[in-house]
Amino acid sequence: HTRDVVRQCVLDHMALIRLIRSFDGMRRWDKEFDLDGDGVSELAGDFNADGEVDIGAQSPISILGASLGGIISAEVASLEPEVSVAIPISGGGGLGDIGLRSLQGGVREAVILRVMGQIIIGEPKEGSTRVYGLMPELNDDGRRDLGRLPLLNPYDSVILENLDNGQTGCAYVQEDGSFRVNVETDLNDRLRLRAYQGPQLMWTDDEPKQCVLRHPDAIKLGGINQFLEDVEFLGHTYEKGSPLVALSEGFGEHRASPGLRRFLGLGQLVLDGGDPASYARHLLDEPLRYPLLNQETGSHVLIVTTMGDMNVPASAGATLGRSAGLIDFLTPLPEQGGRTANQVLLDSYTIEAVHSLKRHTDKHGEGVHQDIELFSEGDDVWTSRDVPRLSAPLRSGLSQTDPLGGYSGAIFPYSSPEGQHGFNFPGVDQDIYIRQCRAECSDGDEACQSECDLAYEGRFDVGLFFFNLFGDYMRSDGKQWEIKACYRTNTCEN
Repeated sequence: HTRDVVRQCVLDHMALIRLIRSFDGMRRWDKEFDLDGDGVSELAGDFNADGEVDIGAQSPISILGASLGGIISAEVASLEPEVSVAIPISGGGGLGDIGLRSLQGGVREAVILRVMGQIIIGEPKEGSTRVYGLMPELNDDGRRDLGRLPLLNPYDSVILENLDNGQTGCAYVQEDGSFRVNVETDLNDRLRLRAYQGPQLMWTDDEPKQCVLRHPDAIKLGGINQFLEDVEFLGHTYEKGSPLVALSEGFGEHRASPGLRRFLGLGQLVLDGGDPASYARHLLDEPLRYPLLNQETGSHVLIVTTMGDMNVPASAGATLGRSAGLIDFLTPLPEQGGRTANQVLLDSYTIEAVHSLKRHTDKHGEGVHQDIELFSEGDDVWTSRDVPRLSAPLRSGLSQTDPLGGYSGAIFPYSSPEGQHGFNFPGVDQDIYIRQCRAECSDGDEACQSECDLAYEGRFDVGLFFFNLFGDYMRSDGKQWEIKACYRTNTCEN
């Protein structure tokens, strides 16, 4: 499903480009499209009725997108010969890895929850144990109460059985009185949940391994094998007293298990046909030729992965950069102490992208990421926290021209010490400077508060900087890569 949705979206963009190329200054809209009321349909591509084609057969075509748009724009540029410049922002390659590591709502539910389900959770509540199912509910996670067990103690045993396929799952009750147990199911498979006193669990030696009781005379504390109240889920009502059944399908895999990794590895084989990483080599290094059109692919590209992104994980941005040949893992860089670009990303934990592990800390000892690009030259809204910064910017691939005679590279902008999906829009940093300034004012000092209204002047604004940088890069058709001081304050003359 994911593969085909991505492929269809790419094809839709390619079809749009074909349509734009048909706006040749002669053709008019097929149906009545008379903006100026003169009784004649406008020229195809003339959207303001001035008699001139606004975008058409001779217009340069660039593509920019963020998040899912970053994924799609990278793939379109890899496959569409009419695209000459691409800026995928906060996208990436390796769709299976994105599904595994993403914190984005909807992705976890669509990938991890479906692989791990059916999940049943128990939590102590009001003198007993509340038992509920956790399942994918469209683009969200759904929770439905299934019944109650007696209040369970730590290390009591819980067994979940699928009565239709014979699979079992088991768990010990945790210190806080909770448990989580899952088992492989198809929709509406019959389930039975049982709880026993103390640690009673063991796995059988034969395959497939099953979770069973160590002692057949273990003391049973309670069980659930039917719905104890009406349950509504995805348009269906499971009536009180009816057999307990699985509310969703799932593979019953456990977190960080070999089975989970094996499944996701096989899943990536299916995803390869729609994965930007599979086609990124056609951006610069290996043109894809269309003989009937006498065209071939080739696009200058700036792959933008915001530092610490875990919605589309930064590791996926690095995967895309490697696949496009823009993150070198062979050539030592003198300015980086003889390390390759890839090694810098590893050593700085940019690819790991988990600030809470405290690989780097600010002056307060808080976990942060390292600024490896230095676009702000150390003067930004995070300066007061003394965040760590690389001694020389990486800006992988941008120190020389690309195979098409322009500039292409992979960059990892620093938009937040804790990591961020994308970067602030223009002006947001200006508001932060004002708030920071006013926080230093004494209570009631209106003059100080007023002076802070201009605290942002001359300071780095990440949104303004990149909007200007990207605009110039696309306007030059990927031929220009220059960091101008005026970008940061939006004071460039043109």
